[in-house]
Amino acid sequence: MRLCFYRFFRFIQPEFRIFGIRIFHTMPQGAALTSTRTTYFPALTGIRAVAAYLVFAGHTNVGKEFLPPFLFMMIKMAGHCSLAVFFVLSSFVISTRYATSFQTTKENFGRYYIRRFARIYPLFLVVTLVVLLLQGDFSSWHWFLNFTFLKSFFYHDLFSGVSQAWSLTVEECFYLTAPLLFIGFRRFPWQTLAIIFLFGLGLVFIGKQFPGSGFVPTVGYLLDFTFFGRCFEFYCGYRLAQYFSKKDLKSQPKKKWYRLTFAGMAWMFSCLLLIVYFLHQQVVLFSGFSVGITTLINNFVFPAGVCLFFYGLLTETTLVSRVLSSRPVRFLGKNSFSFSLLHGGIIFEVLYFQVSENKFIIFLIINVLAAIAYHFFEEPVNQYIRRKTAKRLPESEPALA
Repeated sequence: MRLCFYRFFRFIQPEFRIFGIRIFHTMPQGAALTSTRTTYFPALTGIRAVAAYLVFAGHTNVGKEFLPPFLFMMIKMAGHCSLAVFFVLSSFVISTRYATSFQTTKENFGRYYIRRFARIYPLFLVVTLVVLLLQGDFSSWHWFLNFTFLKSFFYHDLFSGVSQAWSLTVEECFYLTAPLLFIGFRRFPWQTLAIIFLFGLGLVFIGKQFPGSGFVPTVGYLLDFTFFGRCFEFYCGYRLAQYFSKKDLKSQPKKKWYRLTFAGMAWMFSCLLLIVYFLHQQVVLFSGFSVGITTLINNFVFPAGVCLFFYGLLTETTLVSRVLSSRPVRFLGKNSFSFSLLHGGIIFEVLYFQVSENKFIIFLIINVLAAIAYHFFEEPVNQYIRRKTAKRLPESEPALA
């Protein structure tokens, strides 16, 4: 376990100084990510499906009717914490692929932003439009916030449209600022994190001046629902990518043990236990700021376990990695974005009240709908946009993990 803590610390902080004196140095400052390494990781594609299904279980209160309260809360909080899995994973994939390829040229930035747009926005646009029409929500303000990915900054509008899509605001803030973040994370990691959080506190201050607007009303809200409060999770993904890139894994077979994989799983499970316990005890560290200890565990402790788990999947041959890398699970993982957009809100309600009250049947139906959406709309439109921009943006990019 000591080795696991040391490895995590090495990619979180490559250099340790006291009063400007370097005590130890584990990674060259500003070390570049290896551009030739593959950016497709089968097991990480599979973990997308697992995380999406846990989110579904949490949102739909799976097991509430028949499970003991503690076990039910474990499942519900596992769904809540799964967002950290997505945030770390997104940062890891983007960092692995782009951290060294960004140049201060219009073409490189254009290629990056067009591909992020092609990957996410078309399906999001269609699903959001359908949901708003089904809800009879014709508020121009809601339409603006939803289609511009700004809704998670406003408490009153957080769950408008596709209710669970508020997390896309967090993701899109990372995608938008990634070129600058990589520079900051590489050169001044902790200072960059501090600046991001201080900027978020500035948003809270602005929100206090307009109390009726619902704009970032509290520090607790900042930590739960905005990129500025959850930037550490993305930093963990970046640091994991940098640490992983320094290892010459191509010439080394995967290790046939479970140490890091299960250390990560144990870490995450321990965090879940603590979160459920503190929720039950209703422990709040900073009551004046509406910040609970569960939020701090989720945002700043749980991601460490995610990183250990991911590194184990990447470097160890285990039953877990084999299952997640299998073709059926990878198939489900590729559908995970579609599944995430379709599984909650009014779509779930229509299925629940009009088709079946059995949540497992609804789960299967949404999986079928997600597969159809991915293979007949999401991916074809993504490839179409890429082909149309191929002449201007000639370099190819592997599929997302």
